[in-house]
Amino acid sequence: MQFVKKFFNAGTGWTPPAASTEELAQVQGTLYLLRKNSAKGARECIFTTAVATVRRTETPFSYQLAIMRAYEEGEAELLDDMDEEEEEEREFLLREELKPRIGTFENQQTLIWRDLEEADEGGSPSDENLYEFVVDERTDPNIFNHFFESVLRAIFERKTGSPSDNVPMTELMKTFSDGTLLPLSAPEQDPVPASVAEVGDDDYLVMETSDLYIWDMELEAFRQPDMVENPVEIRIVQTGQYQYYLRAKSQGMWVLGHKITDDINGKANAALRSFTWNHTTARGIIEAWCLKFLYPETYTRFTNVMGMCIYEAENAMDWSKIKEIEQDYVITAMTEDVDMTDVEEDEAAVEGALNEDSEQSDESEEEEHTDWGPNKEKNSGLAVGHKGISVVLRGGQVGIFKETTDGKLELGGSVRKIAAPGRDGKAFNPNKMMLHDQDRSLVLMNPNNANSLYKMDLETGKVVDEWKLTENVAINSMTPVDKLAQTTVEQTLLGTSHNALFRIDPRLSGSKLVQTDMKQYTTKNKFSSIVTTGAGNIAVGSEKGEIRLFDALGKNAKTLLPGLGDAIRGIDVTKDGRWVIATCKTYLLLIDTQIGTGKYVGSSGFTRSFPADSKPTPKKLQLRPEHVAYMKAAINFSPAKFNTGRDAKETTIVTSNGPFVIAWNFEKVKKGILDKYEIKRFTANVVEDNFSFGNDKDIIVTLTDDVYMLPKRALTQFKGRKSLVEAPADRPSRSNIVNAPY
Repeated sequence: MQFVKKFFNAGTGWTPPAASTEELAQVQGTLYLLRKNSAKGARECIFTTAVATVRRTETPFSYQLAIMRAYEEGEAELLDDMDEEEEEEREFLLREELKPRIGTFENQQTLIWRDLEEADEGGSPSDENLYEFVVDERTDPNIFNHFFESVLRAIFERKTGSPSDNVPMTELMKTFSDGTLLPLSAPEQDPVPASVAEVGDDDYLVMETSDLYIWDMELEAFRQPDMVENPVEIRIVQTGQYQYYLRAKSQGMWVLGHKITDDINGKANAALRSFTWNHTTARGIIEAWCLKFLYPETYTRFTNVMGMCIYEAENAMDWSKIKEIEQDYVITAMTEDVDMTDVEEDEAAVEGALNEDSEQSDESEEEEHTDWGPNKEKNSGLAVGHKGISVVLRGGQVGIFKETTDGKLELGGSVRKIAAPGRDGKAFNPNKMMLHDQDRSLVLMNPNNANSLYKMDLETGKVVDEWKLTENVAINSMTPVDKLAQTTVEQTLLGTSHNALFRIDPRLSGSKLVQTDMKQYTTKNKFSSIVTTGAGNIAVGSEKGEIRLFDALGKNAKTLLPGLGDAIRGIDVTKDGRWVIATCKTYLLLIDTQIGTGKYVGSSGFTRSFPADSKPTPKKLQLRPEHVAYMKAAINFSPAKFNTGRDAKETTIVTSNGPFVIAWNFEKVKKGILDKYEIKRFTANVVEDNFSFGNDKDIIVTLTDDVYMLPKRALTQFKGRKSLVEAPADRPSRSNIVNAPY
């Protein structure tokens, strides 16, 4: 196909053509019309093969973008013979309202502009529709860049009424710094509050130089954003009390403005001198960004200020009001690179341990469907027993599932209505539950009566007892008295309120609260979760993010670990008490409780206090920001759990985020490999998941409507976007699934 290409100084400058020259720049490609809402589909091809031309009009400083249909050899003659009338050309006056932008389609560069002329289906002009010219893949990138520059210069001349031949590209872009001509593939500039724009040029908390990258989901790699020239100037500015923004400037223009919150999933890497994070655009798109610093000192200054800003934004508290040792704890937890010098195990061997039995193929059977009631409510909780049963909570009902000998789940029974004991007992929807007394009983918490617990007899399916506490104690979490107490006939259990932890003994008359085994604080500690070790030591998490370690009830905590700024929503511990895993909304904290220095070196933080200057540094487990971009949803972890059992060794940590089950190899994590995890996507959100008691091979997964027995081998490591964006019908083994719309 023949067409004229006329380019002038396709490098850095632009020389206007002589007055007799009409065409300024051309590229070849395909023209589409993109409709936001249309029965014809979102993308309509207008010209399969076309030439886009920037050309002069007879009016001074006025130009057109002309899209002319091009024909393959013999095609035009064929249409003439058929008397077919085909549209030959579409013209667009190059003006500011078009808002031309650069984009990509199927890895090819595109020019996009607003449709100001085409009527929508209601007959009115619609500026929500767009034209997209997809440039031929054989086009040299420099030719396309020159074409786009010609478009910008044409608009500039119409806007200013003056020639642009002496205006460099950087100055040209400043003219459109309001975002009018911002390319789609450049950093998306969400509108920033006036308070950000009003920050003075000398008013910043930190200013450093860094390279800026954005994760490209097609390339599956970080790349330099279009229209950004590295290095860039990075600033953190304050816009109000506990309000901060991260800004970046390239070639004199602001190209990034992200609000700093605890949801940015910030991840610092001292070895790489990098900081990565997530940003959700005004359109709800989750992006992954990266800063790469050249010098260690610039990286350190930046991450120190970033840590402070995240803490203040989350806690609404002045950084200066927390102790210096706690400041160091927070910064170290965010930025510390774990020593990996002891990692000598062969990687293939580690993978084999995590994927044991992975050579076994999944069965292909029909899905088992067990209908046991109306499906108006959604699953809200899971309790895994030691005798191969799992209890699923849904509204005011529970379902009891049994594990079969061939690794499946089957419905063993259901309770359609949960009500307080007695003839006039009111029905309620429990918010938490716990198996008890060798899985013969289910202890329930009633959100409408936080001063009592309720005992359900699982054999009869009836609530048979109410365990009243006191009017001043509102229970919000509970746990067995030790890690394996539910496998015994132990009758007592432990609980917390917002400022107390205590023992409950249902054998007492009157109040079931054991007054001698109670620790109550006068301050509002906001306790949120409790767990016990095999020896009965106690770990308590709080909404403040603090973790307390107790050797027994009724005493002060032996160890108080400060929070990083986020609430603890779940806590678990290994049977030997060596490791604690705490779940926050966007990350997990793994803490080694063994004292490493001082008088009590080698002792546990449950039984002895850590030296004041050597608190244990938690290992922070996070999803990589680029993986979160593929997930297309903000992080919201469910409480993480270790696999457990009488003789089982903890090997895996499992949690979930939206429709994803996520598992970390515990041995790898202890050796400092923190960002290698395995994942499995379902088509619905995961409510809660936990290991089958006594093994680490099967995971019980509760979705909003379904219950699964998931073989751990069905989890896979991230190997590109397909690992996260495709959900293969949730069927690792269809016979292992019980769809229970009860």
